[in-house]
Amino acid sequence: MTLIFEDKTVEKGLHAFVIGVGDFPFAKPDLGTNPKLQAVRDLPSAADSAKLMCDWLLANRDSMTPRLRSLEVLISDVPGGDTRYLARDARVLQPIGRADSATVPTAGGDWIGRLDEDEGSTAFFYACGHGANHGMQPVLFLSDINRRTGGDAWSHLNIGVMAQAFRQKPEIAAASFLLDACGEYVPVFPDNARENGFITPDIPGPTDRDKVWLLAAASAGSLAYPGVSTEDLLHDPRYAPQFEEKVDSGSGVRFGRFTQTLIKGLEGSSSRWSNAGWHVDAMGLWSDLRQLHRIYFPAWKDKPFEPSQVMSPNIRLTLIRHDAPRLPVVVEIDPPQRAADFDLRIGLSGDGDQPWIGVGGGRTPGPWVTHIAADRSRPYYALAIDPNAPPPPCHSSFFMADQPQFDQRVTIP
Repeated sequence: MTLIFEDKTVEKGLHAFVIGVGDFPFAKPDLGTNPKLQAVRDLPSAADSAKLMCDWLLANRDSMTPRLRSLEVLISDVPGGDTRYLARDARVLQPIGRADSATVPTAGGDWIGRLDEDEGSTAFFYACGHGANHGMQPVLFLSDINRRTGGDAWSHLNIGVMAQAFRQKPEIAAASFLLDACGEYVPVFPDNARENGFITPDIPGPTDRDKVWLLAAASAGSLAYPGVSTEDLLHDPRYAPQFEEKVDSGSGVRFGRFTQTLIKGLEGSSSRWSNAGWHVDAMGLWSDLRQLHRIYFPAWKDKPFEPSQVMSPNIRLTLIRHDAPRLPVVVEIDPPQRAADFDLRIGLSGDGDQPWIGVGGGRTPGPWVTHIAADRSRPYYALAIDPNAPPPPCHSSFFMADQPQFDQRVTIP
């Protein structure tokens, strides 16, 4: 159990619990108790993804809504993992407890204790590792899988059951659960496998409230994947500097594709105006994920990306606020055959007059991805301009910069 951050001056704060499971020492040939569990590959990207999420939470602790009050962490990493991904924050570099059937219930109980002590607080849970769908619920396998006998060999944490139990906690205002793991069906996973959890729901639950968000990287029966980012997401000086150079040096660093896409949206690309400010909220981020994946990580078309919203809140669950976010704008020519005939711009008027806010797209097939500052005060226009064409030399499409704009089409008659 490792509590790497706590600020008790924050009242009704955000209490985070991060788990990364990348090492499975008992699930190898000739080891463990169950022959069916002797070929579980290690997953260093899960440990690195958890470290990345810790870095991100600590870097943004004062912008989280509510502000970060505590951060509990468990990470099982393969030997040598401390030299593979060097976290930006020194607190993530300290020795951290492993995520197994003994430590997870204890650390989880401590996490719940802090939530209960800080009445009106908000829970944040993130986990990455090998997962499955068990009894129509997403689960995460723990590091000591195949250490014990019988059904206990399947050491796991049922994230769906835990999220259901949090619906019944009157002490908390809201809870977010983010799981970067596969959701495949495992036929040999026995129904009687005992879960290593730390909270279970009551049925019926008179205190049930729709205040919990559970988002999984993969829908039931599908897989989740790691990947190398080609974007500047991880060059942010607040965390993970010079990420691509470390990949090029042969370090083998990978993060979950779901995790990277989440962070891209949380960093501001999924901002919307609410509560007198710019915020990224749960439902907005969920609705943006596939588009964020498409425009920021185009090289990842090789694998499916099928995140699943397992549980949704009926409240506006804001995650982070931004003072001046920049929003993505995706512009395309319709019909696409005319794309090579026009320059693409973002302007303040539909007639193509300067000043232009965005310059650089067009004359090539496919969409143009640009960014503009979030702004509710005036309209913007996507412009297709060809000064040498017969009148009119400009065609436009109107939009407001109050949310991400993933489908701005300029129609050419």
